[in-house]
Amino acid sequence: MSGDKTIPGPARADRPRQGSFAALLRQAEHDGEACAAFALAYAEQPTHARRQLIQATIEDLENPQQVLATLLSIEDNAALASVLATELSKGGLEAGRLDLGASLDGDDETGEATLIQGLFGGFVERLRIGWVQNQIRRIEVEPLVHLKAVAANADPRKVADRVAPMLLKHLQGGGKLPTAARRFARFFSVHPER
Repeated sequence: MSGDKTIPGPARADRPRQGSFAALLRQAEHDGEACAAFALAYAEQPTHARRQLIQATIEDLENPQQVLATLLSIEDNAALASVLATELSKGGLEAGRLDLGASLDGDDETGEATLIQGLFGGFVERLRIGWVQNQIRRIEVEPLVHLKAVAANADPRKVADRVAPMLLKHLQGGGKLPTAARRFARFFSVHPER
């Protein structure tokens, strides 16, 4: 191939709007699991292919906001994130306006905290932290969960205050955080009292 940067197959702009790719995209519009699968495949693509997938999503779906919001939640390229946010705002959704929630179960001996932030279209992502004897044993990010499957029973600020010392101890001891945990940093931001 003579330096052609376009990828063959479903993301080409001149392709017919039918077949397995179109079916997957339409399914992703209404099904959280299909949307998560599409987002995972998207995340593995190089930048130029992700740009083409964004364009195909915009062109092929009647209401692409759900899928675009999911792609925005995992996009780490600033230029592509800007394209996604712009498209979302055209659809009446503003990127960055996410509701926060949390749940807290257990005690110092054994427990789990969940930090929840809203995405778009009835989906959220959550950071789950489990501990035993005040030491973190599990940290995981669930990038796409339907809002109906989430229970928030605690003040997000209090939950963040509860887990912050354990997270610091975990990191100081050489523990790692999932890369996606960065998206939850605002739960731990410091706001001075006035």
